[in-house]
Amino acid sequence: MRLARVDAKVRPMSATPNRELADGSVPIRKRRSTASPAGGERWERPRPAEPTIAAAAGAVSFGVVAAALTLATAAWFAVAVNSIVLIALVHYARQAQEELAHSRTRLAAAAEDARRRVVRDLHDGAQQRLVHALITMQLAERELASDGDAARKLLDEAIQQAKAANRELRDLVRGIRPAMLAREGLPGALGSLAAGMPIPVDTDVAVRRFCEPVEAAAYFVAAEALTNVVKHADARHASVRAHTIARELVIEVHDDGVGGARPHGSGLVGLAERVAAFGGRLRVESPPGRGTLISGVIPIP
Repeated sequence: MRLARVDAKVRPMSATPNRELADGSVPIRKRRSTASPAGGERWERPRPAEPTIAAAAGAVSFGVVAAALTLATAAWFAVAVNSIVLIALVHYARQAQEELAHSRTRLAAAAEDARRRVVRDLHDGAQQRLVHALITMQLAERELASDGDAARKLLDEAIQQAKAANRELRDLVRGIRPAMLAREGLPGALGSLAAGMPIPVDTDVAVRRFCEPVEAAAYFVAAEALTNVVKHADARHASVRAHTIARELVIEVHDDGVGGARPHGSGLVGLAERVAAFGGRLRVESPPGRGTLISGVIPIP
């Protein structure tokens, strides 16, 4: 539909050209087209108005505020990082101090453990052989008047025990466990130990080689138990058995003596401490008149 030509002058809607309306739009204004031969008119929307000075000032203020916030954030972040680093350094310093104190404690404990181990080795090894030799010589003295051959055999046994004790003392000074244990493990060492007893001792030791501390602990459990059999059990027969269950080595010594062994005696307490040092346990069953069973369970590393 064509627009009618209007000759009257149109008063502008605003004194300022291209002024924005209240809703943000720009009013449409009329201009004559110079390109149209008919001299017709057409309507067009003028270009938006340029930003005002107030808008520019607002943008500058926002930039200043943003910059200030950025600087404040950076300063806070730097302070936070420095605080974290300082806290970490203090923590590490305290940790190092505590570790040093623990190291000193461990060194002192290790020295005390070494001393106790030497005491146990002397008590369970050479000392027990010397006690065995002394008891055997006393028996020989009793037999000397009535049976010379029996007395001679007992004296020979006592001499062998004294020699074995001397070897064990020498090995202990050198920091070595019994030579037979080092060479052949538990089967050979326990077999040699049983062969030197004054009563028959059967052995059933079908185990592999273990680390030296575990083998030494098992050996001394058997040595102490057999010495107690000779000293207190009044037994006619004993047996030594060693086997493994899962990751544990079990060493058992059983006799047919009078029983009634005291689990809290000094010898058995020392054995319990030796086994407990490996995280193991010692069990003593000794009903009166029915013999004694000593069982040591030692975890295998």
